[in-house]
Amino acid sequence: MQYTIGIDGNEANVLNRVGSNVYAYELLHALHEWLNETQKFSVIVYISAAPLSDMPAETAWWQYRVVPHVPFWTLWRLPLELWQKRDIQLFFSPGHYVPSSAPVPVVPTIMDLAFEFFSDHFKRKDYWQLHFLTQYSGTQGQHIFAISEATKNDVIEQYRRDPEDVTVVYPAAPRNIVEPSAATRQAVRERFGIQKPFLVYVGTVQPRKNIDRLVGAFEVVRQNGWDGELVLAGKIGWKSDSIVQRIETSSARDHIRQLGFVTDEEKYALLMEAEMLVLPGLYEGFGIPPLEALLLGTIPVVSDASSLPEVVGESGIKVDPESVEDIARGIEEVLACSPAEKKKMIAALQVHASQFSWEKSGALVGETLWKLLSHTHAL
Repeated sequence: MQYTIGIDGNEANVLNRVGSNVYAYELLHALHEWLNETQKFSVIVYISAAPLSDMPAETAWWQYRVVPHVPFWTLWRLPLELWQKRDIQLFFSPGHYVPSSAPVPVVPTIMDLAFEFFSDHFKRKDYWQLHFLTQYSGTQGQHIFAISEATKNDVIEQYRRDPEDVTVVYPAAPRNIVEPSAATRQAVRERFGIQKPFLVYVGTVQPRKNIDRLVGAFEVVRQNGWDGELVLAGKIGWKSDSIVQRIETSSARDHIRQLGFVTDEEKYALLMEAEMLVLPGLYEGFGIPPLEALLLGTIPVVSDASSLPEVVGESGIKVDPESVEDIARGIEEVLACSPAEKKKMIAALQVHASQFSWEKSGALVGETLWKLLSHTHAL
């Protein structure tokens, strides 16, 4: 192999992976599989702690290099390593942040620019960190990966990039989804004290997830005669006090379950047992929970904003995230479906969802990096 690519593996090398951690982890595995077949370049994965046992296996062409953790790791410690060793020709990050200085071109991955459009939903320190470091990645990257067409369009507009400079690399559902048994599903419901029927939301509890309007829509649905529960599965995020207060003052508060962080097994059990998944976010870089729901045979109701229409396609049920009444309309549309109608809808949605695969995304990243390497070193 003539070329070696450096990769920031820190997002993937964590326990309890969520969101961007899952994306990085699955993409590294997919890239590892693609390289195992193509052998087009070798890889050094830079991490700040020893690789976890489920990270891609080391080989002659896939090595880990532990650069000890220090504050502002990507700002000075990783750059120092890259300048001292100078043994890679390109640096790829499956996340927003790239080294602040590098002797080679860098390629970041941008999940979303929610912090730019909903800055008041972020802590001040977090906003400025995301703003400056992502701006650096978005303007200095030789090429950029985005996780949806919606994010690609935002990157092009925000950072004045040529559309040819940005490649969409979609996430997919985790490949290790195991359908929980009926006994496991019942045990999970009993563990959390959940009564059927219920709606489920999966994700961090934070303002841009629009949970206050979801609660309002749930109240409307109950007022219209549906006797079920709303289950919120996800850790409490930043600036969530107003959401917690909205739930506590809700007329339906006795029928709302806040579970906090749930394991994958618990999440899959909840998705299978629920009437539907409801994800009415104001802005999403992408939405993996709808794909997970579909694989498990549950209909997702999603916002018609940002990337979520890309996830469910034309057949999906989409709602206006700024309208409590329209969110309630989407929920009631699914509740009114017969079992046969639900089965037909899920089948159509699954056809669309089949386009998203980690194998396809890993190959796209590998081929794009290979082209960048070949072009750069041919000049």
